[in-house]
Amino acid sequence: MKKSESVTLKDIAERAGVSMMAVSMALRGRPGVSDETREKIKALAVEMGYRKDPLLSSLSARRKGGARHFNRLAYVGAWETDDFMGIGYNRQFFRGATEAGKELGYDLEPYWLNPELSLERHSTILHNRGFDGLLIAPVDDEMKKLNLDWKRFSAVALGRSLESPALHFASANHFGGMIRVCRELYELGYRRIGLAMRESTSVRTQGRWSGAMLEFNRSIPVELQLTPLIADPLSQEAFGTWVQREKPDVVLSLGDRPIQWLSEIGFRIPEDMGYVMLERMEDVPGQPKFSALDQNLPEVGRAALKLLHADIAAGNRGVPAIRSSLLIDGSWVRGERVRASVK
Repeated sequence: MKKSESVTLKDIAERAGVSMMAVSMALRGRPGVSDETREKIKALAVEMGYRKDPLLSSLSARRKGGARHFNRLAYVGAWETDDFMGIGYNRQFFRGATEAGKELGYDLEPYWLNPELSLERHSTILHNRGFDGLLIAPVDDEMKKLNLDWKRFSAVALGRSLESPALHFASANHFGGMIRVCRELYELGYRRIGLAMRESTSVRTQGRWSGAMLEFNRSIPVELQLTPLIADPLSQEAFGTWVQREKPDVVLSLGDRPIQWLSEIGFRIPEDMGYVMLERMEDVPGQPKFSALDQNLPEVGRAALKLLHADIAAGNRGVPAIRSSLLIDGSWVRGERVRASVK
């Protein structure tokens, strides 16, 4: 038998007694062959050690002067409404994943899991459209368990919000990022560092931000340790009560609404209190340069796409026996909402 690196579609076709086109369609999940033939071809490919590499296929096409070949991937949104691509983190994930996909010979397309259709039906649609793999975007709170027909696909998740199945995933390093921000603020002279966020955000990050705050607090005097505010909803009333009780000199939170609340209480930002955003907003003309934890979400998207590419190249489909994860470190960005130093 040939060595695995020299096995071709022609070799598999001869063993299976079918055309090379049938082999190509079966291995790429395209319609046009029966399920029985597809499974036979896939089993033979594994037995013979065949591995496809979209990058090499793309380079080969360009050397021959032909059009660049693309394999199709779906950026899957498990969301109640079809506006999931309007969410900031999805735009950033998608941008990074698209860039990595182009380098590796893939075409990435958004796909909404419309709740009006069954997941079985969505599985069939995705399969029939010829998607080689799925990138699962962060899911809605009501869609944390997805029973797609996973054996048809290679799949990787973005973030930790998908509870089931346990797919490989890429995520921002929330714990490490929070530790980094707290240390930077402490170096600037801030001492009473307060964290305020919604309960759903804490769940989505599996308690890693609040856990990092607890870990950081172990390194500072007890009298400086503040209790994080974690509430749903994160209301102005609850936030104001927490600020008056804990008396932070810098607040870590998401979005710009807490800044409005602090201003209404009477605090000047950053003269009286610092503010750090835990999820850097995309640059918008005229927007204040917030101090922030830049989670480098496009890089998370790139990492997820590369994980998916590795599974596709290896012929891996379905839910992995052991899940692996890839964490991307965030960056500290000091903007206009904290002082250069605190006396």
